[in-house]
Amino acid sequence: MRKNKKKKIIIIVSAAIAAAAIAAVLILTLGKNSAKGEKISVEVARNDFTISESIITTLSSDAERYRSTLTKAYGISADKASSFFEAPENWLAFDITMDIVNTGNTEISVVGFDVSDNGKNDMYVNKGVGGELSLAPGASYPISASILCENGDLSLEEAKAFADKLSINLIYSKKPVENDDGTQSVEKQYSAKVQ
Repeated sequence: MRKNKKKKIIIIVSAAIAAAAIAAVLILTLGKNSAKGEKISVEVARNDFTISESIITTLSSDAERYRSTLTKAYGISADKASSFFEAPENWLAFDITMDIVNTGNTEISVVGFDVSDNGKNDMYVNKGVGGELSLAPGASYPISASILCENGDLSLEEAKAFADKLSINLIYSKKPVENDDGTQSVEKQYSAKVQ
């Protein structure tokens, strides 16, 4: 009788260990599958290229106010920023309009632009997007990037040819969530080439 009792205890303990192992495997597997099921991706296509005289007018109206915009947002050196304010008529401004499509299955936030060859052919792209832009899965939205050009003699066609050669990438992330303390989560950033 003692042997039967020991066998029952061993069987019960073995069953409990097996159940715990199965539960642990299920938790790990389900956790991996939900993370793998999340797709964060966008497509970005150039749409239009236009001259934008209002940008020159606005930026040149107040050197004290807009100097940091030129240096920080456009990546223009301090010397070139000074030459802009001295003779804004020697500069041109353009807008590249593009369409963004959220091709993933989670909401994304657009962070800005990265231009590895910013300044090439005297073309400087504004890295900002002018505020927070979020897109739900499947949503599309037009967005523009502002360009300042130090060569005021270019035609629209010549400027477009130079702008088309710039390597522009859209930087985006999964939409951050608000934490209980009022801060936002820090999400991994991704890059999509503007085609």
